[in-house]
Amino acid sequence: MTSPAPRPLPLPAFDVVLRGFDRHQVDDLVHRASFTLASLAGGPAPADDDGRPVAPEPDPITSAELADAPVDLVLRGYDRHQVKDVLSRLVELLAEAESRATRG
Repeated sequence: MTSPAPRPLPLPAFDVVLRGFDRHQVDDLVHRASFTLASLAGGPAPADDDGRPVAPEPDPITSAELADAPVDLVLRGYDRHQVKDVLSRLVELLAEAESRATRG
C-alpha cells in the first residue's frame, strides 16, 4: 500500500481591516515561505483554493529572514494578529525544515 501524494499547501486567507499589514508584502512573504517549505520538504508547490499551483516561483526565504522581515502598517491591510500568527508558524516550520535538510 502506498501513501497518498502530499497535498499542496493551502495559502492562508486574512481578514482586511482598517489599519493592518500591507497586503502585498504579506502575500509575498507567505508565498516565498510556502515555496521554500515545499522545496525543502520535496512536496508539492503551494496551491490556490482551486488546487492550481501558484506561480511564478519566488526566491527562497530562510526562517531568520522571515522572522526579521519588516511589514508596513497601512490602511485596509490584513489583520495584524492573524498575520503574526501565520508568520510565526511559518518561521517554526521553516526552522524545522532547515534543520532536517542540514541533518540529512
